Amino acid sequence: MTSRFITYPDLVESTDNHPVLLIGVSPYNIEDIGLFCKTSEKDFDIYLYREDIRDLEWLNEVHNRTSTTLIAEDSVVSIQPDTNMIKFGLSQDLINPLAYFQQYNNNI
Repeated sequence: MTSRFITYPDLVESTDNHPVLLIGVSPYNIEDIGLFCKTSEKDFDIYLYREDIRDLEWLNEVHNRTSTTLIAEDSVVSIQPDTNMIKFGLSQDLINPLAYFQQYNNNI
């Protein structure tokens, strides 16, 4: 298996890949994560949610399917905070979403 980027409105069947939802990421973040995934020891299913989509049903479904949700601190999307939600940004412990993937890969 290899890492997969999944965009709205798609959903994929569960695999052994680590499922992650990204909200409010920049194209640069996506490119960095994609390059990282090419060399990662772990495979990921990465759902991408753009803030202009506004489909809360799909967002909630994906949030429930993933083990981690990474959301930009300045995102206008609001989801119910829970234990698998991590904010990223300059004022957060996690500066950018790539750091999460690197940490996860190192903890295998």
